[in-house]
Amino acid sequence: MLQSQPTPKVFISYSHDSTAHKAWVLTLATRLEGNGVAVTLDQWDLKIGGDLPHFMESGLSDSDRVIVVCTDEYVRKANAMQS
Repeated sequence: MLQSQPTPKVFISYSHDSTAHKAWVLTLATRLEGNGVAVTLDQWDLKIGGDLPHFMESGLSDSDRVIVVCTDEYVRKANAMQS
């Protein structure tokens, strides 16, 4: 009997550099979901006015893997301790 593999869970961390960049990240997340990966993405899972630091902490701790889309803006914000 074949055992099914558990669904991998990933958290995508990125900076909202531009509308085009956000769309690219959304496409990535959609493709991952289409290939059987459970994705935590702010565009889907964080409500307007939600607690961003809590969302990020939960996303990191509840996922099997983290995908970081690291741009210059991402690094700048991380170095400045911004979300």
